[in-house]
Amino acid sequence: MMDAKAPKKRILFVDDEPDQVLLIQTRLEHNGYEVFTATDGETGLKLALEQKPDLVIVDLLIPRLDGLEICRRLKQDPATAKIPVALFTASATRDLDELCQSVGFAAYLRKPYEATELMAIIQRLTGAAPPR
Repeated sequence: MMDAKAPKKRILFVDDEPDQVLLIQTRLEHNGYEVFTATDGETGLKLALEQKPDLVIVDLLIPRLDGLEICRRLKQDPATAKIPVALFTASATRDLDELCQSVGFAAYLRKPYEATELMAIIQRLTGAAPPR
């Protein structure tokens, strides 16, 4: 777990699969993170603008605003431009590295994923100490 004295790192997770949202939320909360969730892009963008989390993790293909557009809008807004955004995707495109760099994603994680890989990305992007 994270140091009880340090403020919890805040993560926004946006995915349209409720089971995936619950799984990630549970895993992150168990590891000491404060988690906000959304199941569509518009709600996710609104939460990001209101809450200004330490990290946004967004699925590529979600309703009402895709992950690329969420990242673009967050990077264009001076209030949220410095928030790292990680892409969470089942996409098998070979150009994922190039796409992520061109839009401004700090990292990406392909589905299916390993829990250790997810936690390593979160720790790297938030600067949080690894859980015990």
